[in-house]
Amino acid sequence: LPFRTVTDYLSVPDGDYDIAVYAAGETSNPILEAKDVLLENGNFTITAAGFGPTKSVNPVVLRDDLEPISDRPKLRLVNAAPDYAALTLGTPAGTNLLPSVAFKNASQYFGILPLLQDFDVRFGKSSLLKLRDLQLKAGRVYTVFVVGSKSDGTLNYVLTEDKL
Repeated sequence: LPFRTVTDYLSVPDGDYDIAVYAAGETSNPILEAKDVLLENGNFTITAAGFGPTKSVNPVVLRDDLEPISDRPKLRLVNAAPDYAALTLGTPAGTNLLPSVAFKNASQYFGILPLLQDFDVRFGKSSLLKLRDLQLKAGRVYTVFVVGSKSDGTLNYVLTEDKL
């Protein structure tokens, strides 16, 4: 998969899994490994957090809550950007919508007012990314992944709709 690409959910039986990710065209020397990952009784997202193939990449396994809220969108933030120990998501006016999210972690999902469509991802008081006109719909579930690195110019976000 190219950087910032997301796949659909894959149905797998409950159980323990060894997960490995390889650079394109490679079948040895994985860039990411996770051993004995327990996947049961739910839906999960597995993502990579860190730098590219020559630096440290860490697996992040997230339990997904796909239960919608009928009258509002549901949203969470995932910090997969290694340059930032903690990120927050807030309004452009400066109001934080959730507590800080540490690197390799996700916030809880939270219901937002349907009128809110513009957000800022912040490190401390500094706005890093401006997410504008997202078109979030009531009754749907979303994740904002903050990915890449400011130092190499790849810092960005990926918005996904979490659905089967």
